[in-house]
Amino acid sequence: MRKKILIIDDDKMMCDLITEFLGERGGYEVSSATNGKDGLRTAIKLQPHLIILDIMMPGIDGLEVLKKLKKDEKTVKIPVVMLTGVSDSSIKHECSRLYDEMYLEKPVELAVLKTKIEEVLKWDGIT
Repeated sequence: MRKKILIIDDDKMMCDLITEFLGERGGYEVSSATNGKDGLRTAIKLQPHLIILDIMMPGIDGLEVLKKLKKDEKTVKIPVVMLTGVSDSSIKHECSRLYDEMYLEKPVELAVLKTKIEEVLKWDGIT
């Protein structure tokens, strides 16, 4: 069974790039949402094995999405990898406090992203 990954990022080009790379080269089943509200809804419906989440999004930002994911019994155990252009240490600390599994800054090489995803899935006993 292919592992499911959900990307929540308002940058559609970024979603498409990661989807193509992880889907074709990584063997993952990848879905995406381009805003926090749709991302939350998709996470509950899809129950992915891992979520890649941006912070800076209009409407519900990534921090709020992370809070909601970790408070909902349907999504609390889904590992979340933050992938964002925000390098502020207080934001990193806040994400860690909210139980993100990893924090990566953009730009990131796709091969590095794939390796980090594999690490997180192993940590959580998913692979």
